[in-house]
Amino acid sequence: MDLLASRGARTLFPPVNSGVEDFLKERGYTSVEDIPASFCDTLVKACLVERMLYTYNLSETHQESNQLDLPVIIVTDGDTVDANGMTLSVINRRAAIINELKNDSVENGVVHPVDKVIVPNTSLGSSLLDENHKDFTIFYEALKRTALLDSLSRYRDDDYEVWKNNYAPFTQSMRIGNEDYIGKRPDHRYTGFTLLIVPDKVLYEKYGERFHEGMTMDQKIDALYDLAAEKYADYTSASIFGLDKTDPATGKTYKELYWNKTSLKSRHNPLNMFLSYHILDRLFTSTAKLINCWQIYTAYADPTEWISTLLDFPPSNWKKYIVQSIRQWNTNATSTSTTAKRVFTTITNVSEGHI
Repeated sequence: MDLLASRGARTLFPPVNSGVEDFLKERGYTSVEDIPASFCDTLVKACLVERMLYTYNLSETHQESNQLDLPVIIVTDGDTVDANGMTLSVINRRAAIINELKNDSVENGVVHPVDKVIVPNTSLGSSLLDENHKDFTIFYEALKRTALLDSLSRYRDDDYEVWKNNYAPFTQSMRIGNEDYIGKRPDHRYTGFTLLIVPDKVLYEKYGERFHEGMTMDQKIDALYDLAAEKYADYTSASIFGLDKTDPATGKTYKELYWNKTSLKSRHNPLNMFLSYHILDRLFTSTAKLINCWQIYTAYADPTEWISTLLDFPPSNWKKYIVQSIRQWNTNATSTSTTAKRVFTTITNVSEGHI
């Protein structure tokens, strides 16, 4: 709110109430208060442009950058009209500017209410999955219900935007002979993710006694929860992931509090943990960067890559890191990247050997 109240020339595309209600249903939230604060920040920045735009100045296809440094593409080509037959301007193929409410000037900008919540554009993981999940509907639905899908909307590190000011934009990094070499402080720091997703058919084949196509989605999610609970049910897992720790407010362990099918958004929930383990906390555009990129002769060595995932736990519980070993895929499984690649998030289908 402080940002919107500050001086400047901005354009805001806020969703009307019905658009927010549709978004809550779409994402499985009961109210706005359920949306994580970090995701709220992302949604606000996605619909805010740092200059004034009026619809009568827009070309047929107009592009700007929002506060996430992502494109806002506005198309006004006459193909989409409202109930009165008036041409609509559609933003990122999702939200339409409401003609009766557009071009509302305020002291520091202009407001164009839209009919849907504008989400970050399709280069980001959450919206990429929204458009490409027909082969892994179970994992996609589970990501939505655990709210992990929204975490994939992180793009620019806002903490860095603050503490980068503690350092000079340019500093002398070294001197070689008579030449000075200057280092430049990065303008921004960005985040990326790689998803290892299990297709529905693999779950049907490997766990036929648990999953089949005739089940409802609720039944499939329950089955995936039960599978995850089995994976982390042992004493070692409870110790490593802090499940046996006591919550000071209730006196119960985190496992007692959150191991149920109504607490899927908790980081201590088994389904949330299971899915988090399938999300690497960095971007790999292909497996070429993961497996044996140095071309080690595998007759004498078994190259292994150790990579952090979103499944985090206290460092004191197990060395310093949560790691995931991506071994040679051709040993007992194959890996194929989907054709739906984007710049910031890679989705990889994983066969049954690595579930």
